[in-house]
Amino acid sequence: MVRCIVAFVFLFVGISSVQAAIPDAPVNGKIWNFFSHLGIDSEKPVFSWQIVDKDRNELQTAFEIIVSESEYLIDRNQGGEWQSGKVLSEETKVTYGGKPLKSVTKYWWKVRVWDRDHQVSPWSEKRYFVTGFLNTSDWDDSAKWICAPKQQAGLSGAKWIWDQEQSDTVVFQSVLELPHDRDVRSAFFSITGDSCYSFLINGSYVIRDFSQWKEVQHIDIRSFLHKSKNHLEIRAVKPTPKKGGVIARAEIRFDNHELLIWNTDSLHWKIGLGMESTPAVLGDVGREPWLLAQSKTLTINDRSPLFRKSFSVRKEVTEAYLFISGLGVFDASLNGRKITRQLIPPAWTDYDKTVNYVTYDVTSSIERGENVLGVMLGNGWFDYQTQSLVGRHGLGESAPHIRNYGVMRLKAQLNIKYEDGSEDKIVSDPSWKTMASPYTLTHVFGSEDYDARLEQKDWNRQAFADEGWESAQVIEAPKGKLIAQQVPPVVEQTVFSSLNRNYPESDVVVFDLGQNINGQFEILVSGPTGSSIKIIPGEVLEQGHVKPIAHRFSTYSVYTLKGEGIETWRLTFSTASFRYIEIVGVSDDFQNGNKPYVHDVRGYWGYSAAEKVGHFKTSDDRYNRIYDLMVNTLKNNFVTIHTDCPSYEKLGWLEVLANTATSYAYLFDVHSFWMGCIQNMIDGQRENGLIPNIVPDYTHGRGDFDDSPSWGTASFVIPWLQYLFYTDTASLGTAYQMMQNYLTYLDKKKNTEGFLVHGLGDWMATAGNQRMNVENAVYVHNLYLMSNVADILEDCLGGKEYDRKFRMAKEQYNRRFFTLETSTYIPEVQINQVLPLAFHLIPDGKEAVVMERLSNSIAYPDTNVVEEKKFGKVLPYHSTVGDIGATYLWRVLGDYGFSPLVEKMILQTDAPSYYNYILNGMTTMPEHWLVEQSRSMNHDMYAGIVEWFYRSVAGIRCLSPGFKTFSLKPAFELPPEWVECSYLSFYGKIESSWKKINQMIEWRVEIPDNTSAIIYVPVKEKTLIKDNGQTLCETDGIRYIGQKDGCLTYSIGSGVYNFSFPIFVKNNK
Repeated sequence: MVRCIVAFVFLFVGISSVQAAIPDAPVNGKIWNFFSHLGIDSEKPVFSWQIVDKDRNELQTAFEIIVSESEYLIDRNQGGEWQSGKVLSEETKVTYGGKPLKSVTKYWWKVRVWDRDHQVSPWSEKRYFVTGFLNTSDWDDSAKWICAPKQQAGLSGAKWIWDQEQSDTVVFQSVLELPHDRDVRSAFFSITGDSCYSFLINGSYVIRDFSQWKEVQHIDIRSFLHKSKNHLEIRAVKPTPKKGGVIARAEIRFDNHELLIWNTDSLHWKIGLGMESTPAVLGDVGREPWLLAQSKTLTINDRSPLFRKSFSVRKEVTEAYLFISGLGVFDASLNGRKITRQLIPPAWTDYDKTVNYVTYDVTSSIERGENVLGVMLGNGWFDYQTQSLVGRHGLGESAPHIRNYGVMRLKAQLNIKYEDGSEDKIVSDPSWKTMASPYTLTHVFGSEDYDARLEQKDWNRQAFADEGWESAQVIEAPKGKLIAQQVPPVVEQTVFSSLNRNYPESDVVVFDLGQNINGQFEILVSGPTGSSIKIIPGEVLEQGHVKPIAHRFSTYSVYTLKGEGIETWRLTFSTASFRYIEIVGVSDDFQNGNKPYVHDVRGYWGYSAAEKVGHFKTSDDRYNRIYDLMVNTLKNNFVTIHTDCPSYEKLGWLEVLANTATSYAYLFDVHSFWMGCIQNMIDGQRENGLIPNIVPDYTHGRGDFDDSPSWGTASFVIPWLQYLFYTDTASLGTAYQMMQNYLTYLDKKKNTEGFLVHGLGDWMATAGNQRMNVENAVYVHNLYLMSNVADILEDCLGGKEYDRKFRMAKEQYNRRFFTLETSTYIPEVQINQVLPLAFHLIPDGKEAVVMERLSNSIAYPDTNVVEEKKFGKVLPYHSTVGDIGATYLWRVLGDYGFSPLVEKMILQTDAPSYYNYILNGMTTMPEHWLVEQSRSMNHDMYAGIVEWFYRSVAGIRCLSPGFKTFSLKPAFELPPEWVECSYLSFYGKIESSWKKINQMIEWRVEIPDNTSAIIYVPVKEKTLIKDNGQTLCETDGIRYIGQKDGCLTYSIGSGVYNFSFPIFVKNNK
């Protein structure tokens, strides 16, 4: 008792002695809703910061923020644009509330805070941000979208049309009026129709009775046009009894570089000789209502173009910012030097809804005198290259449609500010020069063909003579709204060198980099002029060669040498998934001058630049190897969207986004990334409310592969986690209408009994997909989340209604699937017990018995339950879940205190288990629990186990938004001798690290300022707990709560704690 009093007095004296101390300045200031501080296009940006103070139980009680366009004022702690004054609040983020911000302007800001003793901190270090274009109209009027010169119109933007009745023969009419005061510089028309058509201009046949409708016809129509009204006519005959359709596009350019687009649609075209009726729009190009096996004729300049713009600078530059969007992807340079280490910008979006521009600070790159801005474009997803043209393709080719948005195009504006206060703007327009690049193919699935003989040395430098280059052409803007990119870019993270080389055949060499990555390979090769090598990246080997991922997947690159010593080349406009690089057409003898010789290869690992916030390591190397395997796989699928794999599909399948979300959040700051995900889902939502399985909706399957509720639930899960991890109520508001629309859609899909009967269920589960249980559990969980979201957004009526619907749906679900006699959900397989436990669906008072049944079924499975035939009978201590259950199984077992059971399952040496992957030599996670059944070796479907390491092993569990309150309940009963774990939350660093020494546990805990935690200490007596060697006593910031789950629980405030207590082994799990 005396020691306790002494400790209390010591703590009291310590606290009293620092009451007048000045708190530390705030840190980690950022523009909260953007990854970059450049190009902020919000009129009301949100500022955030963290407080880090050495004192325990520290709180922010007030803050003051200042914002100024003048660095002079900010250095004197004055806010020219905004000086908030002292604001009484614990909030560590605030929305801008000053004078209206201006576009393309640099602003400085600082913040200071008051602590719980009302002492004010020093000002934080000054930070700045640069606004982008706060309104689309703020772009300079002369800045245009430009493209390489075109000799064909293509079909992008046009609509398939027919009459409402699907008549056998239809005549379409349109009147095209051209201005009298402008000359037509070029006029191209592209058209096709199913199945026979003629095309006339002003009564003259341009095309007569053409029936090869799978081919698009491209015509120069300039000679047919008049400087007045022009009558266009399409006479079409449809196949019987199939549907008919016609689609066409005209591009007319005038001598002043203006562009006129004339597409088939319901506005410009009418039906009948008297133009008496409006045609029916059947769909966009690439989105026909029937499967059109069309050749690759939708796009024109498939050859990657180069663009260059020369400009002079005669004064001292103080600031220069480049705002640029190049579609599909771009690579930009200034005076021959790459502007950024970002890979394949801008972010992937549905370009009909949203287009991103990126902002770069190029002040230091601009030189006095002549300067050259150079840009290369690649196809990306915008101008997708299909199989019929290139002979290489990914999974998307087997789906009904691949979207194509049109030809590659570019928009840029370089704003230069000078020391004397004047400004210049360099904008994309027809004054830019363009030429085809040496890239003859840039395919999004990692295929690029490059002919080094076509290089134009120093094309992007000042001394280059571009007389032979053509002027760029103006092209229409993409349909999507042009906004600043919010999501983190993909950047080059790590460089891998080859570990060894092998020659399985005399003209084939295979390099091993030792790690499966998503990135770009680089080759160093020499050989004769005009010789070509074939470069095949791959994830595994088969008989010494790179093994194809699947029979429908083929990707490789071809490099043609210029024959000038050692040549270096790497992928530029795409990434591939590879550990091995096979090169065909080479010699194994450097002295052989008849064939190319490969000197070396390198691999550049690229993934999101999002801030790393998680750290985990243990004394048990098996844990570490599983953790690293999962993290590497998550990194490989973490680009500007989340992909299920970076090779075979490379698409944004939503179920994986939802199910790995918390694992990503423990590893990275994904706030701005999730903002992009939410926008992509809003953009992808169909008119009927459906959230498709793949977002962005570049391609989609049929039936359940397009419409599965356990995929669409990402539209609820991601906004909810934005709120839970980052206190972001704005994202809830942004997503609210989308969520409502999707629930309305799902309600209409129910059968007469009120259940959903469609969906993919627990995909790839060894116990079957359990569609009915899974899809309906997900639906009820959506209602649970929706009722909470409505309450947070203060939609009182909506909250009550969704809560009512949730309770009714929960009761209905339990009547259908829950058996009172056995307290189990039928069929009695793991996923069917796990989801109700995770989703708050268990009848009151039944959680413990359902949990017990689940744990017993894992340890002693029913041998009558047969798994997928590849596995046979269910094995004890093995998972039977698929990608829907792979997060929730580990979460439920961990939350209910069964982490030793999790350990036993994941460390099984045979499949299904994670350690089986390690024993099979994997460096990333395959698509299937059985390695030999996997196509991709870089799938993160089951990577939700990462959450378990943080949430259960280290015990870091969120209790209120932003981890304002959280619990620390480590699984001390696990075998590792020590665990290191930390997580940088919204409020600051949380640490839960422990080690076992001499039958004692030493537990280091760090609680961020402005937060508190509930800790679980597995002892029976208070006196057994030490803090820094002293008996733990209740003081200011430390409060005993009671006993729970065999532990003593305390609420503790911020600070660093070093607890120690005897090891107490639980024996009931």
